[in-house]
Order: sequence, then C-alpha cells, then structure tokens
Amino acid sequence: MNIRDLAKKIQNFFSETNQIRRIVIYAAIALGLALMSFGGYYYWDRYVHLGDESPVSMSINELERAAQEHPDNIEIRLALAESYMLDTQYDRAIQQASVVLNAYPDNERAMFIVGVGYASSGRPEESLAPLEKFTKIRAAAPTASLDSSLETALFYLGNSYINLGRYEEAIPKLSQALTINSTDADAFYLLGQAYTETGQHEQAVQNYQEAVRFVPNFAEAYQGMAESYTALDRPEYAAYARGMVAFSKGNYSAARRDLEHAAQTLSDYAPLYVGLGLACEELGDLASAEAHLKRALEIDPYDFTATQALGRVQSVMQK
Repeated sequence: MNIRDLAKKIQNFFSETNQIRRIVIYAAIALGLALMSFGGYYYWDRYVHLGDESPVSMSINELERAAQEHPDNIEIRLALAESYMLDTQYDRAIQQASVVLNAYPDNERAMFIVGVGYASSGRPEESLAPLEKFTKIRAAAPTASLDSSLETALFYLGNSYINLGRYEEAIPKLSQALTINSTDADAFYLLGQAYTETGQHEQAVQNYQEAVRFVPNFAEAYQGMAESYTALDRPEYAAYARGMVAFSKGNYSAARRDLEHAAQTLSDYAPLYVGLGLACEELGDLASAEAHLKRALEIDPYDFTATQALGRVQSVMQK
C-alpha cells in the first residue's frame, strides 16, 4: 500500500457516528509534511539516496526496509511512525516514535505521534505526559494561535482528561484548542460534555449549541443538550433537543412529532423551526418545510442552515 492509497483508508476509518477520532490523520500529515519540508527533505535530498524517493512517497514496507538499513535516521523513523498512524497501527507508531524520543527527548514530532497514538489507542493516562509537553512547547511559540498541530494535541489532551474523568482539567485544554480553531464541532461537543459533568449546565448548553451550528445532525451534542436542559429545568428546550436527537438518527416522524410539541411553548425559537423544516423536508412535506424554514428566518434572518435549506426546498418545489 503506498501513501496515496492511505487517503481511501482515512475515509473508511472514520464513521459518521465516531466524529471524535477524526483529527489524527490530517494532523499527522500536516505536522509531518511541514517539518519534513523545511528540515527533513533538505537532509534527505542532500545526504540520503534510496532510489531518489522521499519518505512521504515511500510505502510502509519500503520505509520499514529503509529504517532497518538506516537505523539512526530519525526522518525515516518518523515517516514510518506517521505511516503507521495513517494505517491505524498505533502501537507500531508509538514504538518508532519512542525510539526517536529516547535519543532526542525534545523532538516535537515524536512527542506528537506518541501522545496522539496513546490517546487514539485507548490509553489516555499514557498520552498525558507527551501531549502536555508538546502543547507547552508549542503554546509558547509566536505562531501558537495559528498552530493546527497544537490545536490537535490540545483536543486529544482534553479528550484524554475526559476519558479519565478529570473534567475540570479538560476544560482549559479544549477551550484553548477552540481559540485556534473556532469551528471544531467535536471540540465544542467535548467541552460541553466536560461542563455537563461538572454541573455547569449553562456553559454546557452554549457549547452544544456551537457544535450543532457546524454539524446540524450531531446526535451526541443534542443528547448532551437535552441532559443539561433537563438539569436546568427547561423541559420545553429538552423536548426540542430530544426531537433533534431523533432527527439526527434518521427518525424523522418522531422528530417532527417532538418538535411540533415543543413548538407549542417555543414559538419564537428559530432552531426549533429549522429542525422542523429539515424533518419535513426529509419526509417529503415540502410545503410544511418551506413554512417552517420561513418562520425560522423571520425570527433569525441570519440563520445559515435555514437559508440553505429553504433555497434547497424551494428549488425542488419549482421543478
């Protein structure tokens, strides 16, 4: 399998219901290519010649052979580790990157691979030390606010703290991640979860709302929203959130029923009418969908989802 073929594995590996573990592929590529383009490729082109192939263009098998032939070449080891990560062979990725870390304890690329590898393979406790060290170093850099690798590491660090039940420690990590990428629905969801678990339900709802703004069918975020609304004693909003859970899971009839019930008391809540419009669209009731989406835009003229959905519905109706 060559590196180009790994893109197909990426698509197959990440399911729609498992949105949390979607970053590592792209971040590993971004970090690896960035570092190698400035340092690794220069070294490779000048000092190493194995059929004139760079590490990125080589297959896992070829990289394994190259690592055996050049055991002291950290660029080859790290390229192999990243390829293992792409192939979800986390233990092997950790092993290769750990060899580099043992020789070069401050190698950021190796820290990243080890930390994310542990986090991705269900070992959150072991992920903490490398991810904490990596994020501390990268956060001090002048370009920290634009550092997507830092954002990724913070995301996994926050997720690891959540998996360990250390919710208070997860909150600042995820909040920091969102200062770098303010459109990360998964980070908003995890932050909402951390706030829910610490009893800070107002903050939890705010973050769940941000998550579904970017992913309108984010079932887990709506479920968390329902729990926090229930804790806040807002049953009508909890009913709305449950209706959106049903919508997100493809149960459009139940979604319409729950949302119509909630609309009896939430007559001025735009997201509810967006949900109703989307559910009616899926059920083929385009006239009702149009009416609900128009109502949503009367309440909030800047609702992007409603605008897009209304245009789509009206386009079908005109055919």
